[in-house]
Amino acid sequence: MKKRFLTLILIFPLLFISACSLTKETEKNNDQEKFEDVLSNRNVNQSILSTKLGLKIEYYSDSNNEIFSKEEGNKIYFWNEFQKQSIEVFVKDKNVSFEDSVVYQFLNSEFYKNNCFVDVFEDNINYKKAIINFRNQNPSGECISGDPSPTCDSCPEVYSKKNASDYFIYYKNNPNKYFYISLGQESLMGSEFNLWYGNDDSREWFNNIMFIDL
Repeated sequence: MKKRFLTLILIFPLLFISACSLTKETEKNNDQEKFEDVLSNRNVNQSILSTKLGLKIEYYSDSNNEIFSKEEGNKIYFWNEFQKQSIEVFVKDKNVSFEDSVVYQFLNSEFYKNNCFVDVFEDNINYKKAIINFRNQNPSGECISGDPSPTCDSCPEVYSKKNASDYFIYYKNNPNKYFYISLGQESLMGSEFNLWYGNDDSREWFNNIMFIDL
């Protein structure tokens, strides 16, 4: 009797572990099926090519969230029914630094130079990101459109720090250009897309910028 009781004690934990493993495996398979279902319903990769700007940019568009693109002037626009984003291209002298190029283009007066500066907030082996910031910030630390504060009138409004994910970017393997990327406050992909891809933004257009020879 004791031997049988001991056997049952040993078997029950094993059965419990097996059941848990089976449940987790089932959940994993279900998640994989959902993931593959999302992939099968998503349209193929889209791209826009601009020989004028020397860029090829890839992105994704699906039937529930169609994303469009067009080239206009020195910009390429991306949009859906809710918002618009863009990349603007600026030519620079490869012998002039990124920061000095932005100053020359946007802060070329004593007034701007006294009130604004190029604030590099990310610098790695591949690129630099920067914004035009204010030397004397208002209490919120940023400017918004229509703000009557004198501080907010002291720098170029479109290209200055604001409550949005907009920034200049300079790719170190492309020394003849820098870019201004305007993203606003939300992803074009939307929260449902990121739910399935674990906030993976590798399919966003601004992470798929390629340079082409002119």
